[in-house]
Amino acid sequence: MYHAGAAEPAPSPCARAGDATSRPVLARIRYSLAVLVLGDLPGPDAAPKPAVLSRLLRAGLPIPPGLAVAPEALSDRAVRRRLEDLLAGGPVIVRAALAGEDTADAAAAGLGLSVPDCRDLADLDRAATAIAEAAGDPWLLRYGGGPPRYQLLVQRQVERRWLAVAAADRGGARLLELHDAARADALAAGASPGWSGPLALAEPALAAPITSIFDHVASVMSEVPALDLELVVDPTGAVWLVQARPLARPLVPGWPEFCAAVAPGRDHLPDLPGLWKLDGEHNPAVLSPAHAGVVTWLIGQGSGLRVLGGWLYERASSSSRGAGVDPHRALAELRGRHLPAARRALAAFVDDLAGDLRPLLARALEHLRAILALHAEVRVDLPRDLPEPDPRALLSLHDRGDYLDVLPAAWDIASPALADLVDPTCLAREPAGREGQPDGAAEDLQGDRERASDPTGQPQAPPAREPERDPGSEIDPAEPRASPARERERDPGSELEPAEPRASPARGPERDHGAAVDPADPQRAAVLVRELDDHLFALGLAPLRRIYLAAGERLGLGDDIFLLAPDELSLALAGRDLPDLAARRREQQRFAELRPPPALFDGRPLPVSPRRRLGGIGVGSPARGPVARRRDLADLLARPPAPDAVVVLPALTAQAAVALRALGVRAVCCEYGGALSHAALMARELGLSALIGCTGCTELADGLEVELDTRVGRLRVRSPADVLSNR
Repeated sequence: MYHAGAAEPAPSPCARAGDATSRPVLARIRYSLAVLVLGDLPGPDAAPKPAVLSRLLRAGLPIPPGLAVAPEALSDRAVRRRLEDLLAGGPVIVRAALAGEDTADAAAAGLGLSVPDCRDLADLDRAATAIAEAAGDPWLLRYGGGPPRYQLLVQRQVERRWLAVAAADRGGARLLELHDAARADALAAGASPGWSGPLALAEPALAAPITSIFDHVASVMSEVPALDLELVVDPTGAVWLVQARPLARPLVPGWPEFCAAVAPGRDHLPDLPGLWKLDGEHNPAVLSPAHAGVVTWLIGQGSGLRVLGGWLYERASSSSRGAGVDPHRALAELRGRHLPAARRALAAFVDDLAGDLRPLLARALEHLRAILALHAEVRVDLPRDLPEPDPRALLSLHDRGDYLDVLPAAWDIASPALADLVDPTCLAREPAGREGQPDGAAEDLQGDRERASDPTGQPQAPPAREPERDPGSEIDPAEPRASPARERERDPGSELEPAEPRASPARGPERDHGAAVDPADPQRAAVLVRELDDHLFALGLAPLRRIYLAAGERLGLGDDIFLLAPDELSLALAGRDLPDLAARRREQQRFAELRPPPALFDGRPLPVSPRRRLGGIGVGSPARGPVARRRDLADLLARPPAPDAVVVLPALTAQAAVALRALGVRAVCCEYGGALSHAALMARELGLSALIGCTGCTELADGLEVELDTRVGRLRVRSPADVLSNR
């Protein structure tokens, strides 16, 4: 049923009997047909869009009545009489039906103009003129390789309560987007939906009829591998199909290979109920076996995480984890208790590295679990309308210099710390101007780049670093328990029995904490909390990295130590045989070559809307330049881009933003991230031009000239003529 309690819509009265399963001709054609009434059997002259709609209307789908008209036939009297009959039922919408649109080889979605609210023949004539003028759009000419051929599709306009899009690969989970019905160009303009998620999780009153329509269309168009449907929900709740697009490419490319690697012989991933999202914002690369093993240990402790083919997924939750947390109280807890205590804990771990590493490893895992619990307690919700950055107090760089020894280049214990990659003075530099980078920025980072990569471009692990201790801290939330070799004094005021710090041969950076002035505004305080909780998480991971580095030196494995999960490391330290490390490296390479789906629902790939490709959340002013693709922070430092480049990264971490600031680069585009992600916060505060969560940007070729349009959130490829005309 397409509407709860209502009968299935009948075919259009103008439909003729015939073969309901006949397939339309979708090749490029010349249009000599004067009129195709939707529901008639389409002939070889029908444009793909009306041909598909006719086919589906004949199969019983709820499609508004209409007809397709060749532009040159619009003045014909018989055609105009047909149009008058259609107008008698209410206003119509006129759409360009392009020759190359909605075919198995090309979608051309959004390139043809649509003109709504036409109420008489004069309105239709004006709409036809506007569509003819729009056919000369440079983007459309470039897409089709010349002036486009088209028909005019005139359909009864359905009053809209919602404009919906449903899309899926065959056998995949179905995505639903709901758009503002008041905006006629919401889809063509790439506007953000009001709601987006698995179709199965939508309101039942919507999910049931849209699911029924999708099933029906998929059965009729069984020859296509993927579908994109546009639907209108009218004020009564009835759902109308207004477009069915066979997709030119899979919505989730690489899924067969990913599924085969994770669940050989299956078409989905079993035992994965509900919605799971790739943690691409924090982990845009395959995890090291060491870090994957840590996550696996956390899963055993009840964590909502999964490692699939080496990639990290997190269970999606509708609950707000930071609701009700006062940001000023969270700041006080972080500064006065948790961060100093975690720093002391790290110092104690380092002091014990000369002893038995096996019990130390177990304590470090428990320490991380305790830190994650504290991290959840101080996590705050960010306001939807973020406060304007204050250039005199950049919250994204607040205290960051104190934690460069533990903040990793990537959130993986195999990743080196920022102190081993980035010149700390870059935090104090002014952002680059529009004309170039700061004097000396590239030279200051040259040594860092040499340390960051070996001749093959692979990041090198730094030597174990010994941390700063804050003797003024009083409470340690997750200090390791006393080792048999040496008992420590206990602070009776501590909730989790912290150890007193001992002198360490190397200390982290000293800082006058009295110089830090926390913002009085709660919204700015919330932004700062989201930065400082990164520091807490880094201090939770740091003991594990120190232990791994010490074990690598002790076992003579060097960086290969990170090919071992914690349980394997414990066995190796006990003298047991190592796994086949060469095979482990090959497996890592195989995992790294996979294309993980951005989300999974009930073990099936959930796509990103095809309309969001090369679209994202715009930050800052528009920018133009050549694409400079980089894999990660180490690659960014090893191959510094030109200041006028548009740097493309899988994810813009806070660490990478610091490096961009030092290199004088002002434009960046990243595949992952949201409106309230660290990437968006850093870009806003550091004055970068950015597109966050820009799906498909990492597939662009190096050197390709692009325009980063932050006003509408689009990344556009520029033609050679455009580039030359602006030089």
